[in-house]
Formats: sequence, C-alpha cells, structure tokens
Amino acid sequence: MGNILGIQLTCDALSTGFINCIRRKAAYLSQLENNLVAVQTELQKLIETKNDVMMRAVEAEVGELTRDTSQEIEKLCLGGYCSKNCKSSYKFAKKVSKKLQLVATLIDDGDFAVVAEKVPQPAVDKRPLQPTIIGLESTFDKVWRCLVEGQFGIIGLYGMGGKASGIFNLLSKMKFLLLLDDIWERIDLAKVGVPFPASSRNASKIVFTTRLVDVCSLMEAQKTFKVECFADQDAWELFLKKVGQETLESHPDIPELAQTVAKECSGLPLALITTSRAMSSKKRPEERSYAIQMLRRSAYEFPGMEKEVFRLLKFSYDSLSSDVLRSCLLYCSLFPEDYQISKTELIECWIGEGFLKENEGINGVHNQGYCIIGVLVHACLLEEAGSDYVKLHDVIRDMTWWIACEVENENFLVSAGIELTEPPEVKKWEDKRRIPLMRNKIVILPITPICPHLITLFLGINMLDTIPSDFFDFMPSLKVLNLSKNRSLSQLPSGISKLVSLQYLNLSETFIKELPHELKALKNLKCLNLEYMRYLHTIPRQLLCNFSGLKVLRMLDCGSADTVPEDSVLFGGSEILVEELITLEHLNVLSVTLRSFYALRRLLSRQQYKSCKYALELRRCEDSRSWNILSIADLKYLDKLDFVHCTSLEELKVDYAEVQTTREP
Repeated sequence: MGNILGIQLTCDALSTGFINCIRRKAAYLSQLENNLVAVQTELQKLIETKNDVMMRAVEAEVGELTRDTSQEIEKLCLGGYCSKNCKSSYKFAKKVSKKLQLVATLIDDGDFAVVAEKVPQPAVDKRPLQPTIIGLESTFDKVWRCLVEGQFGIIGLYGMGGKASGIFNLLSKMKFLLLLDDIWERIDLAKVGVPFPASSRNASKIVFTTRLVDVCSLMEAQKTFKVECFADQDAWELFLKKVGQETLESHPDIPELAQTVAKECSGLPLALITTSRAMSSKKRPEERSYAIQMLRRSAYEFPGMEKEVFRLLKFSYDSLSSDVLRSCLLYCSLFPEDYQISKTELIECWIGEGFLKENEGINGVHNQGYCIIGVLVHACLLEEAGSDYVKLHDVIRDMTWWIACEVENENFLVSAGIELTEPPEVKKWEDKRRIPLMRNKIVILPITPICPHLITLFLGINMLDTIPSDFFDFMPSLKVLNLSKNRSLSQLPSGISKLVSLQYLNLSETFIKELPHELKALKNLKCLNLEYMRYLHTIPRQLLCNFSGLKVLRMLDCGSADTVPEDSVLFGGSEILVEELITLEHLNVLSVTLRSFYALRRLLSRQQYKSCKYALELRRCEDSRSWNILSIADLKYLDKLDFVHCTSLEELKVDYAEVQTTREP
C-alpha cells in the first residue's frame, strides 16, 4: 500500500469554493462596463481636488485603461458574463475594478496639495544663503506614501542635520500654508529650509501664534493682529455653553451668581472654561457664593485654576529674560484689581525698591523703567491704559499672586482693594516682606506691629485720620511707604524717624499740615512726593537740603491753601525753597510750584539743572510785568509749564541778550 497521502474533502465544500471563485471572476467581467464609467467619473472628482503626484499617476493609468476600453468591450459575450478571450478580459476587468477602489480611497483620504514632483535633478541644490546636501527624494517618497495610505497620524524625521536642503527644494516648487503655534523666539526659516513667502495674493503663507509681540517683529510679520479677550456677551455665551443649562435652571439665584463668576474671568477664555467646568457641578447658591469668595480671595485655590490656567500662563513669566523683569511684574500685583497704575509712580517705586540700575543717571533710570514696562506690555503681561497708565488683567494679577506667594515665597500679604475697614491682625504682619493695603476703608492702624522683614507698605487711598506714634518703631527694613490720598490724615507721627532705610515716601493728596523735624533722619530718601498737599504750610528749613541723596522731588501745588509761617521754606515767593533745592546735587526730577519769577530765574541759573526733568507751575507771581520765554529754552526735559493767577504779567518776550547775561558761567 506504500506511502499514500489521503485528502478527504466533502463535495459541498469543494463545489461551494469553486462556485465562489467563479462568481468573483465573473463579477469582474459583468461589471466591467459600469466600472469603466464609474472610474472615469471618480477620476474627474479626483482631478478637481488639485492633483498631487500619486493622483497624477492614477490619472495616467486610468487613461491607459480608457484607451483600451472599446477593444475589451467587443470581446464580451453571454450578456457580459463571458469573453471570447477570458484570460485577457479578466485581467483587464480586475484592473479596472481595483483602480476604481483606489480612486475612491484617495478622494476619501482628503484634499492634498502638491507635495513632491519628480523633476530633473539640479547640479546644485537651491537653498537660501548656504549650499546644501542632496539626495532626500526617497525619504520624502516614503513620507508621502505614509500620508496617502493614511495609516499613521504622526510621522517623525530624525537623525543628523542636513534635512533643510531637501525641505527647501520641496517647498520652493509649490504653494504651502505653514502653521506655527505658541512660539517664544525667532525661528530661522532659512535654517530649517522654509522659503520666505512672497507678498502676492497667491503666494505661500505662514501663520504663527505667540504671546510676545516682539516675536512678530523678529519673524518679520507683514501683518499682526492682537488676540483680545472676549467681550462680555461672548464670554457669557462661552460660560453658558460649558456650565450647562441644567445647572443654570437648578435654582433661580444661579444665573446671577454665574454671571458674577464669568465676570471674574475678565474675558480670558482659558479661565472661563476652567471656572465653568468647576461650577457645572455646583447647583446650590451657597456653593456658588463660596466659589466666588474663593476666586476673589485666593483664586489659585479654585478647582483647576492652578493646574489648568496659572501653570500655562506662567510660561510667559518664565520666558522673561531677567530676574529684574520678573520682580517688576510681581510688584504690579500689589496694586488693587482693575487699578490704573501710574507709570511714573510705578517706576519711582522700583527705584525705591532698588530694582533699577542707578549708575546711568536718573534719566537713564527712568528710561530703563519705561523699557521694562514696554517689555511687560509686549509680553501681554501688562496692559496699556492710556499713555500714562498700565493695568494688570485680573487673571494675570491672580497668577502673579500665586507665583509670589506659592512659587517664589515672597511673603506678600495682599489685601488691596477689598473694602477692609480694619487692617489684618498684627500676627499676619510679622514675616511679610510686602503688605499692600491700599484702596480700602481703614481708619485705625494697629499699635506697634513687629515687621523686621517688611520692605513695602502701601496704605494709600484709605480713611486714616491718625497714625499711632509707635507704629513705625519695628520696621527697620522698610524702603517704600505710600500714604497718599488719605484725606483725613492731618499729621505724621514723630516715630517716622525710625524708618532709616526708607527710600520712597509718598504723601501726596493728604491733608497733612506740617512735616515733622524728625524726617531729617531719613537720609537714604531718594523719592519724595508732596504733590497736591494743599493744606501743607510748614516744611522746616534745612529739612529738604538734608536729603542729600534725593533724586526725585515732587511739590506741584504744594502748600497753596493756607497762610505760611516764616520758619517754613514755603514762605514768601519761593526764594527760600529754591536756595535749598539748588543744594541737592543729585536731584534730576523736579515738579514744583513757584511764586515769583525771581525764584524761577534763580533755579534756572544753575547749569546742573538744565538736564532735569521739570514740571513747573508759576502761581501768583506778582514780581514782574514781563517774562522772557527764552529763559527756559535750554531745558531739555520740560514736561509742563503752567501760569496760574499771575495777574501782573502783561508781556511774554523773546530777548536772547538778556538770557546770555543771566546764565551762570
């Protein structure tokens, strides 16, 4: 019987397989005519999608099939189910069917622009600025095949350098749209092989997003658009969409509370989305009210804000090029929400803090301050509020609090602009470095707070009427003190002499009537603001000249509402005041009200003051009927010149000879 291999198949299985095979092959023949029409129709759709290389190849192959159509149709018989040459017709029909499937697949895969064409290889690659390496055609063919076949969502090219040449050759032969998201510095397009697009309507385009307006210049953007925060209505609609109708209808008080929450986000989409998600589960008014309090008191504790908002925004803070810039930004968070911060006040606080370099002269220091403000504005971390003011977006302000307190350990006690009637308890003051309490309703200050580390204290825009005599006794490190706009405050305590480190003092728009002699102890003072202290009548003689390091003195409209005693430098026509001013060798910013033309001439006779920044007001000057306007011709930085109630003045003259004779040699 030997080696016999038996194979057993049932008749049904054999016949079924055979029939299915014959049916599939016959189907190719029977559908040949319909498929030919269909493949030409689908091809036309494919052509309308602006052909790429593979589509052009398909078009060529379909063209060949079409040319053979009539010859193959004539071979068909038995109603199209058989052929006079079965082998030839079967191959042709199968090829048509497969080509139809391929065309349909390409259309479904989407609209591709021309990415690569086979062209005669140039002797030298064309690339901007530098010669390049050639020979990447096969790599791009592989990449393109992956794109067409649609099996991969992300494709990476890695290895050593030299890819830019091939990319440039590829892109220079086609139109392209390049999208770059969230870039932080200039990208050298030539280095990565991207041709710089022309300005014509049909040229290639590059669109990028960045948080830094300077990057737009570095990227040579021909058109820029600022992406603004949402308007109130748009912000509300986004909030509604995210929070859900069910939550809004869960209680009649919820819609109003929801609007309050949305307003706290100030139109910033990221914050709107985060808060609305957190609020969607809070269906009780009590929960919502507590959430609002949390947002206002410490927004970083609100669910999702630290992780989903602040940590993303912090990239802008981290990208600032120096610690000085970062310190100056954090400083802005000391001011109340929505507060318009005077640029000059901010810069002079920075001077008092020691943030700015002083070896460039005071004009250089102010210019440095304005430059820092510009950098922060261009980084979209500060907002312009007119030409002389800036402000922090509410969410940026919350982020800077979080950074200062939770990341940098700055120990801020931030309680500005929240309508406090009493200051925080004294225990909370002890380890703090900066305490902003401005724009509240505080009347009485605590007695003897112990603050050995305190550097900054903002008490402006309150309702203070007195300051305890020992309030300043334990603040040896205090550099910046702002008491401005306390219109019930009529005197300073003698204990202010303990502030031996003080460099910035702002008493503007208070009702203080007399400066104490003890101020002489503030020998490190650099910036003193006494503007609009209309009830001030006594500035002791020899007080101002004792501030030998003073760089900024502001006395505009100072002491104009009261009778002035003889022992005050404000007595008379400002002659005594000017004699003290001209002893301040480092003074470079002066705003002052003078009461005689003689005082003005005496002040301007000093050559060192020609380069000062001035704001001058001449009030009730009765000592001259004429004034030579050329006496101020040499002032380089005159910001303001006002004449107020100078009733004796009849003539403004231009006399160059007179100016020559009154100048100091």
